[in-house]
Amino acid sequence: MKKSFIITSIIVSAMLLLTQLQPAIIYFAGAVAGTFGVRPVSHQCFGLVVTENDHFPPGEVNITMILFHFRYSVSHEDERPVCVGQDIWYGE
Repeated sequence: MKKSFIITSIIVSAMLLLTQLQPAIIYFAGAVAGTFGVRPVSHQCFGLVVTENDHFPPGEVNITMILFHFRYSVSHEDERPVCVGQDIWYGE
């Protein structure tokens, strides 16, 4: 019981620490900004690109945890493909 709790704690801690690498991923991609989650593709997507956003319910959710930014932004009026993963924005 104690061993499984320790292993679970290590895994959860590692996952939380890995989320804080988001700015480094964006920087090494040569981008200005980006969010993780489900949203229309800005310039590039590190993840799955879905061409029809009918698969997702419309909504808007933003969560920031220290350096990690999660965004769920789906509108059925927007015709752009949807990025499920890390969206990359290179600036104007």
